[in-house]
Amino acid sequence: MSRTPGDATAPDSPRLLAVDLSPAIRSRLEQRTGLDVESVTFSRLNVAVLARVRPDAVIAPLITEGHDILDLCRRLTAFGFGGQVYVMADPLPDAEAVLREIRAECDLLSVDFLAPGDLAGS
Repeated sequence: MSRTPGDATAPDSPRLLAVDLSPAIRSRLEQRTGLDVESVTFSRLNVAVLARVRPDAVIAPLITEGHDILDLCRRLTAFGFGGQVYVMADPLPDAEAVLREIRAECDLLSVDFLAPGDLAGS
C-alpha cells in the first residue's frame, strides 16, 4: 500500500503521540500536518501504548499539573522509546539549558522545542 500525502493510515505515515496535549493544540497539530495524532495522559502512558502506537515522535507540554517534560522523557526512555520528542512551550530565556538537562539523563532521545505559535496559520 503506498502512502497518499496526508494519509495517516498508510503504513509509512509518521505516527505522533501527544501526551497531555490540550485538545486545541492537538486539533491545530492535526490540521497543520494532516496526520491523526494519538493522545494519552501521562498516567496512562505505558509500554503497551507505545507498542500499539509505535510513535515516530512524541509531543507534550513543558510542564503540566503533576509532571514536567523531564519526567516524561525519563518514562519514555525507561519504556525503550528512542525517538523524537517535541516540547510544546512558549519561547524560554534559556531553552538550551532545559535541553541540556534532558539530554544528560535521556541521551537516546532527540528533543526539540515547538512553540504553540508555530502551529498557527495554514
